[in-house]
Amino acid sequence: MSRVNDLCRSTATSFRIHSEMIRFRLAELIADKAFMERRSISMTEVAEGSGVHRATLSKMANQPGTNVGTEIVDKLCRYFRCQPGDLLSYVDD
Repeated sequence: MSRVNDLCRSTATSFRIHSEMIRFRLAELIADKAFMERRSISMTEVAEGSGVHRATLSKMANQPGTNVGTEIVDKLCRYFRCQPGDLLSYVDD
């Protein structure tokens, strides 16, 4: 039984490490947009403008390893008028 527990723990760690390699640059994109438009932009405004739920945006901005689908990436790229590579970055461990 100990082997099974060790395997489960190492597998969970591997998935956690793997999922944290992709980071969302949501805060940076919001800051860039605010700077370009010379005004403050809230998460609520991004949620309303993009059609992405505010809770999802908050998770993306604050919880490393958050997993979202391509539909969310598409909506945010459309809102920020950017490419997926502008929204996502790969972080090498």
